[in-house]
Amino acid sequence: MDKNSIFSRLESLKNSIEKNQSFVLDDFKEDDALGATLSYYIVYGNSFPYDGVYSVERTIEEVRNKTKYAVVARTPKGDIVGISAIYTCAPNPKIYELGGLVVIPDYRNKDLAKQLMRYTLEVLAKRNKVEVLFGEAVTHHTITQKMIDGYGYRASGAEFNSLLVKASKDSNELCKTTVFLVFIINKDIEHSVFLPSIYKSFIEYVINVHNLTRAIAWIDEATAETPSDSAKTDCSQFYYEPSKTLKITINSIGLDLVKEIEKISSSFGLLNSIQIILKSFSKYTPWAVFELRKNKFSLGGMLPLWFSEGDGFFMQKASAQPEFDKMQLFSEVAKKVIEYTKEDWNKIGECPIHRPEVV
Repeated sequence: MDKNSIFSRLESLKNSIEKNQSFVLDDFKEDDALGATLSYYIVYGNSFPYDGVYSVERTIEEVRNKTKYAVVARTPKGDIVGISAIYTCAPNPKIYELGGLVVIPDYRNKDLAKQLMRYTLEVLAKRNKVEVLFGEAVTHHTITQKMIDGYGYRASGAEFNSLLVKASKDSNELCKTTVFLVFIINKDIEHSVFLPSIYKSFIEYVINVHNLTRAIAWIDEATAETPSDSAKTDCSQFYYEPSKTLKITINSIGLDLVKEIEKISSSFGLLNSIQIILKSFSKYTPWAVFELRKNKFSLGGMLPLWFSEGDGFFMQKASAQPEFDKMQLFSEVAKKVIEYTKEDWNKIGECPIHRPEVV
């Protein structure tokens, strides 16, 4: 079924759910697939960032393949009035992201969102022995930060201006917000990493917060190992159009690193945010970090166990000054992560992406 047919079908069903029904929380069943897609359509229309949530077939396939675990709030009539999930999101298939939590409007104010999150993290994640949980928390309010902090999520980095959100609950005006990247490490894997000494204080702080064990080679700019003349950069990318955010994962590092990044990013025109994800276990990563700093990329953070072989480390560039004074920060860890990333931003200096215009 094509997208137009899918949305036409969901539009015809969006007023079919009766109000004030009782409901139970339960693991997603295949018969729930249509109701799950409908719940996303009721809340987001056709604008949810991942269009797989609108596909009955894809939803069933993801659950069968165990790339997604989901809980639903199901009424006696079989209507789905809320859903939450964890799903694979990174090069490491053992990392699951908390997300896709929706409650349709007529069933809000019943504490259902909290119930769904609790079931997701305390039942689904534990039953399926998820080793690493990942999530994101916006900084224009502290609601999400408070909820996930209570379950043990801790920040390890911050993406500046990477998401567009409503400026306020009653406003349709959109604004850029910074997003925390947060993790729960249920099973760490000790490994060796090569990291730039310029960020030693920040890295040691994150390692301590997440109770990680790493054999770290601290490398300064003078001793950073350079890729060979023949080495070429290999990378993959993800572009999120609504907020004009580009994420580039560097699979292998060559001397052409900066040129390759410029070539890819310029093909998207004006951007709000770029993140460059590096492999901490590559001996060329410190060289890459120093090269990126020369090109006005600043500290983003650590990504524990992001790859099957080990950690990730990311640098970033934003098109405008992050609104540090407006950020709402709940935990001491959040405050510290912003302190470190803000300090490096100020050292690098604001640098518009590609052109002086700001999106």
